[in-house]
Amino acid sequence: MIALRLTCPTDPGENTIVRGSAPVSQGRGSNASFRVLGMCPAPVAGSADITGLYTARYGVPPVGKKVFVRVNQFVDGWEDLSVTFSAIVPALP
Repeated sequence: MIALRLTCPTDPGENTIVRGSAPVSQGRGSNASFRVLGMCPAPVAGSADITGLYTARYGVPPVGKKVFVRVNQFVDGWEDLSVTFSAIVPALP
């Protein structure tokens, strides 16, 4: 089973939205099709585990596919600029 984690040097706060897209070919450089997965969970030991959020929406991504995740804060009806992360799902050892 893979784990999807966001590195969080500080607590992202209660208002951080996590969006994701379905797994795509690893050759893709960007993705514009994001869906809300939920609120970012509190980090533990410097990372927030978003595996449950992602797999509840898209299932476990296949090895060799690329996963895109986007996060941003939503406060008092305003959203800040999002930050997008991507990674290729590695084969299990």
